[in-house]
Amino acid sequence: GGAIVGLEKAAHILPEIFFLFSLFLLYFLTNSFAQAMTSTNSYSKAQGKYGDVGHWAVLLFGLNHVFFKFTSLPYTEGLAFFLIFAALLTLTKLTQGPSIVWGVFAGILASLAYLTRSQMIGVSVAIISMLFLVSIKYPAYRRTALATTLAIGFPIVVWIGYLLSIAHPFQPRMLLDFAAYHETAELTHLHYLVNSQKFLELIGDRAKSFLVAFEFSGKYSYVRSFG
Repeated sequence: GGAIVGLEKAAHILPEIFFLFSLFLLYFLTNSFAQAMTSTNSYSKAQGKYGDVGHWAVLLFGLNHVFFKFTSLPYTEGLAFFLIFAALLTLTKLTQGPSIVWGVFAGILASLAYLTRSQMIGVSVAIISMLFLVSIKYPAYRRTALATTLAIGFPIVVWIGYLLSIAHPFQPRMLLDFAAYHETAELTHLHYLVNSQKFLELIGDRAKSFLVAFEFSGKYSYVRSFG
């Protein structure tokens, strides 16, 4: 895309495209959940009293000004959400029975989402945990759970190997904090990471961040992002 329209223009257009495709995937993902929860055999029967739940989910995300803003800029949120929704939608295929192919495909998508934005590791952990819990009750899913885990883990192991080869010293937090390692020098006047000298200072700083993120009326809270 960059070779055709220019790198800067492509960097702005692609996130917007991923925004639209993410909403498209979210529609079918939400209806798949509704279908499973209501034991219906078609999307139309899952609409319920208040209309198609897929449309409500798309409306909620589409009007989220934070989601819209950061998927309209040359950032990675659009691609990350697209990959996560695709991975979860692929996993719904497993409700029809165990499938190594669908499990591996979902695992690859989930691992790519993590490589796009490290926060998405939580979704990978949730997928692995869910499948192993299912395999305990339904042994037929054991191979699918193992294959999915390997599909998620292999790209991450390769990424760890790459970090080990370039980061000296390597720190485990590099796997979760994209700002923990810089190939180029930082602009010293733009240091935004808080370096806590003591463990209690670190816990206190992160606790404040948690309150900022989830305070109901806070200007920068997740709740506020939905209006």
